[in-house]
Amino acid sequence: MTVRVTQKVRTRIKVKAPPIEPAPSPPLFFSEWYANLIAIDSKPCFLFCEATTLFSVIKSARGINDRVSFERLATDVLFEQLTSSGNVDTRIFEKLAGSVTLLNTDNRRITASMNRIAFEAQWFADDPDGLNDLINGYLDFHSPREAAGKAAATISVDDY
Repeated sequence: MTVRVTQKVRTRIKVKAPPIEPAPSPPLFFSEWYANLIAIDSKPCFLFCEATTLFSVIKSARGINDRVSFERLATDVLFEQLTSSGNVDTRIFEKLAGSVTLLNTDNRRITASMNRIAFEAQWFADDPDGLNDLINGYLDFHSPREAAGKAAATISVDDY
């Protein structure tokens, strides 16, 4: 599992700038996430976005101040999303969560979409999952939820 982190996240978890490595083209569904540190109602939160669908998850950043706890949170987010998809083989989680690699962000289109999502998250503080129903021009689909549903239906453990 690769998590591409912004400078704010690196500062929060006290990690020096990791190298920028190009993503495989295109990255496999659920294998690459982007993370940013945002404030919702003056509380620090991590915004995780899946790279291929922009499916977003917001988690509290309270108590997450080092690399180990951040990696644990990232794998928890991955497991939560895989199990909520319903028909996804849990062996995919085992393969992806075996190692977590932190890298710098490398795709400005995803980062720009994350900035828009972070702005819109203020209105979804009570229901952050609603972010995944918003129309997104970056995707070939109507919304991140639709894109994630189609991707989840087509993945196989052999792809990983």
